[in-house]
Amino acid sequence: KIVSLSDYPDAKGFIIVFTCNHCPFAKLYSQRFNDLNTKYSSLGVPLIAVNSMDTLVYEEESFVLMHEKSEHDRFNFPYLLDAAQSVGKDFGATYTPQAFVIWKENNEWVVRYSEIRLS
Repeated sequence: KIVSLSDYPDAKGFIIVFTCNHCPFAKLYSQRFNDLNTKYSSLGVPLIAVNSMDTLVYEEESFVLMHEKSEHDRFNFPYLLDAAQSVGKDFGATYTPQAFVIWKENNEWVVRYSEIRLS
């Protein structure tokens, strides 16, 4: 199913998390993501997880395995495949997990928070 921000007409904002199946750090965050979605979706800010990994390079990122992870970890939020990697590129996501908070201002979505990893 294709998911769009317009599917959430009452949302004030979104927590967008770029994550994947194979990253050791991302594997640790499933419960935290569920907790964030539970806490903030009731306030009009749902969490949406996006997997922008190249499925040709990383076999464990296939849609089927994403679905299995979603069920196994009991995700209470959408876990979406960005097959063209366009959403990840639009956000400038460079690692997993990486979080962004977007907010609607003057009928446009703007990034209000971007998690940046310092090297």
